[in-house]
Amino acid sequence: VAFATAPGRTASDGTGRNGIYTQEILKHIYKPELKVEDLFKQVRVSVMNKSRNQQIPWETSSLIKDFYFYEVIN
Repeated sequence: VAFATAPGRTASDGTGRNGIYTQEILKHIYKPELKVEDLFKQVRVSVMNKSRNQQIPWETSSLIKDFYFYEVIN
């Protein structure tokens, strides 16, 4: 489960079509061979930078195998 910000905090709606968190998810989700954990780390850093550390995304997981949203299959 992924959250746009930490518990008890408010997520920015941003200025465009999507909020900062959604913008960053969409920016990173199609990167080939990027494990979901690494995707969320990259998203977190980007959101924190764009929000000047006012928004810190969180997620919780019990995955036991690697998961990719986008995987290149040869």
